[in-house]
Amino acid sequence: MFVSMEKVFLFDVTEEPKSIYPFAPVYKVEQGGESYIVKHTVSPIEEAMKVANFVGRLNKLGVPIVAPVPMSVDNPQQVDETVWVVYPFIKGKSYTGKDEEIYEAGKLLGRIHSLSSKNNEEGLDIYDEFELEKNEIMENLETIGGYAEERGIPLDEGHLSEQMLRIIEQQETLKALELPSVATPYDYKADNLIYNDSAKPYLIDPDNAVFLPRIYDLALALLLFHNALDTAPDRIFDINQWSLFKKGYFEFVEITDIERTHWQDVVKHIFLDEVIWLMADFEEGWDDQRQVNFFNSLLSLLNDMESYDLK
Repeated sequence: MFVSMEKVFLFDVTEEPKSIYPFAPVYKVEQGGESYIVKHTVSPIEEAMKVANFVGRLNKLGVPIVAPVPMSVDNPQQVDETVWVVYPFIKGKSYTGKDEEIYEAGKLLGRIHSLSSKNNEEGLDIYDEFELEKNEIMENLETIGGYAEERGIPLDEGHLSEQMLRIIEQQETLKALELPSVATPYDYKADNLIYNDSAKPYLIDPDNAVFLPRIYDLALALLLFHNALDTAPDRIFDINQWSLFKKGYFEFVEITDIERTHWQDVVKHIFLDEVIWLMADFEEGWDDQRQVNFFNSLLSLLNDMESYDLK
């Protein structure tokens, strides 16, 4: 597979590198004294170019976010059905949950939202996950219940199902809201950030970029910022950490009254869309005590939403 990448991007590689990421092919390549990352991005190539234009614009504005490396050949490029992109390799440290790291992460997301287009000038995909099917959700909940039961993990399936069904009924109402929207990388999580020695983050995986109401992006960060990163806490933000993240974010973004009014419903919708899918799809996570702790923390949030406001 990487031989094709060598030909496409004209890399002088003597042996096929191994992926540095367990869940997808992500290759680190040394070339001319520099280090690069070669990875999948969105497809087809037309969509990949939209993402490239989006991150390229932010990068030129000084936002610490990777953008496709200028090359003598096209970057990104499509090979068969897959689109590949070359990004610079960013040196640094993984997130560890320090207060300063959290505050700076909030600042970076706020900066991205403040500088991103409000009219989707890049033509990114528009978030439209408002037709989640009851039957599919119930199947996912049944799968989750099975995982928990097999491993002797306590789970109040009835209460969870009741909450999720209530959220399903709100989809059309949420879709009809006119909320401030932005172009954003969307997958804003700790494992997509690299920190320098001054605790300043650099966003290294922008390939899920979409155009959506900005509080949906905030909701995803609240829910999944600590997901699947061993050096991060094994729970969602605690109240103090969420306050630090908000403090950084609010330095660049002024939240509106309508966003505050519908915040809890939006968080629950993202829980339905992203968290339920994660719990059902990530079976191996139920064998990892860190991930089980994280899942339990997510479930507890549903009963403690008042503490996680946008004030």
